[in-house]
Amino acid sequence: MSLQTTWAKILGFVLLIVGVLGFFMTSPLLSIFEVDFLHNLIHVVTGLLGIWAAFGGWATMFNKWFGSIYLLLAILGFFGAVDSIMAINAADHWLHLIIGLVTVGIGFGTEAE
Repeated sequence: MSLQTTWAKILGFVLLIVGVLGFFMTSPLLSIFEVDFLHNLIHVVTGLLGIWAAFGGWATMFNKWFGSIYLLLAILGFFGAVDSIMAINAADHWLHLIIGLVTVGIGFGTEAE
């Protein structure tokens, strides 16, 4: 199994679990991250996409796109451009930046699946 596939699976399952937990726990999640219905829904959908990509043979494409989108989300977040769309805070922005960097690094920096 390639690093592309392994990362897409890990990321997909973690996002899915965090998204589902967010529906049942109060915000801030884990006393750190702001969440609301839309934020949780996005985590569930992207988690399912990551799992689907990992098992469907397009993990490399998922990692490139997902990582790039998360980097963009982090940058926009630091400038306050997404604050009015969903519950989000500085901890979320830093986490999105880290996830984006790691995912882009894997997507573009390792062999395709």
